[in-house]
Amino acid sequence: MPDSELPLPPDVLAFVRANPRTFLISRRKDGSPTGHPMLCLIGEGRIQFSTYRKSAKVQNFQRDPTVACLATTRYDDPSFKAAIVRGQARLREGLELPTRETPETSSWVSKGVSSRSKERLASGKRILLEILPSEAAMLTDVRRKR
Repeated sequence: MPDSELPLPPDVLAFVRANPRTFLISRRKDGSPTGHPMLCLIGEGRIQFSTYRKSAKVQNFQRDPTVACLATTRYDDPSFKAAIVRGQARLREGLELPTRETPETSSWVSKGVSSRSKERLASGKRILLEILPSEAAMLTDVRRKR
């Protein structure tokens, strides 16, 4: 684990496992933020994403590895909660791919989707993007319109 990396707190890790729909935030070429709705994986205790090698987000992270990730409960959940993780993005490819057979993911992801992603990772079309966190927290003080 790099010196600057913070282990994800257990409450954040548990929340992200249960709520894998996330918004991955990167910086465009001009420095402005852009969000990518993504389904995350948990592998080696870190938040990971499988994405196409030629995607805009990969290009953004190659230019500037600063990253933020927001995981939330469903929009219609009456007790809305969220977790935020900020840090650096690391692209993992080739021999750097995690040795675990399958990163944990939500049970609603079909096996077909999972196996196609594995094949594309092996072929080099897709790579894993991993967050090396420097900050992580639950957002507990959510303001509501009354």
